[in-house]
Amino acid sequence: MPENLYIALISTLGSILAALIGYLGLVKARAIKEKKGVVKNERSMLDGLKKLGKVYDIMGEIASDTAAERVLIIAGHNQGGLPRPHCDFWASVIHSICIRPNALNPSKSYQNIAVDQEYVSMLLEIEDKGFVKLVTAEMPECLLREYYEMEGVAESIICYLGIKENRFFFLSAALYEGLFDSRQITAIKIKASLIKNIMFES
Repeated sequence: MPENLYIALISTLGSILAALIGYLGLVKARAIKEKKGVVKNERSMLDGLKKLGKVYDIMGEIASDTAAERVLIIAGHNQGGLPRPHCDFWASVIHSICIRPNALNPSKSYQNIAVDQEYVSMLLEIEDKGFVKLVTAEMPECLLREYYEMEGVAESIICYLGIKENRFFFLSAALYEGLFDSRQITAIKIKASLIKNIMFES
């Protein structure tokens, strides 16, 4: 074999080998990156479930430590967009605990409910003050009173949680007989703050 041809062949094989090594390196790097992504996603999934478990634990504590028989976390939303005057604003229960026998299932009953003026005013008030106390018998005629009367709610404590991903989150703790005392209201507000910290921690 002529020397020049031999040198050219060696050079070509060297280039091919270098390209192959480079390609295999890219494949390996991509596989490592994808594996890290999968692990990260799995970790995020587990972290999210742990946080959700903590939220339910605290909701359960509200029900066990106070007279609350129903505890809800509700999201006000505009189907993913921002509130606009020419569009309905909706309220949907996302998490619920209800210890009253034969009560309505809030997670099924309270989904995509178009709110009225009184409801919007309540949301603005809890964002400003942190919470409101609603005694059904003292409420003006409005959509929320209709739901409370239908369900048999005597009083509810509504606590602001925060705004995230264009959704307005709040907690509702309700009882069906009697009224909350000041100690119970304070306990509900403290528990709501714990839930807020979990939901909105970075």
